[in-house]
Amino acid sequence: MTTFMEKRWKTNREKPELLIPAKDLEVLRTAVNFGADAVYIGGEAFSLRAKARNFSPEDMRAGIAYAHEHGVHVHVAANIFAHNRDLDQAAAYFTELAQMKPDAVLVADPGMFSLARQYCPHPGKQYKLRHIPLLARDGCLPCCLCKGTLPE
Repeated sequence: MTTFMEKRWKTNREKPELLIPAKDLEVLRTAVNFGADAVYIGGEAFSLRAKARNFSPEDMRAGIAYAHEHGVHVHVAANIFAHNRDLDQAAAYFTELAQMKPDAVLVADPGMFSLARQYCPHPGKQYKLRHIPLLARDGCLPCCLCKGTLPE
């Protein structure tokens, strides 16, 4: 019997994807050089690591270009739970991000997902939420589901 996950996420991969967090450009380059399939990064804003050392827009652009030159995917975390006061700046952030062409945007908030989808339309978006029908309705697959999520 085919499981829900097998139906949703058919893959041609013979091995799991090695996804490495990168806190800065140096770590990104190291991950790429040592065989990462993908890296995930956060910008100076809108990442839950906003207080940590993260990527400036210039470093993000350079890191995405470097990874893509070596066949490595880049996932950008914009995983804050936004307040209304954040939304205008988030729209501008996603507009700038769209020009950099990341392979995925990792979000956790429905409002941020709507903005990412509107201003940064890339097919590889991943979205983290507890309500699967919302994901399917909004065309967000593949997705990373919260721990404890069960299909309805």
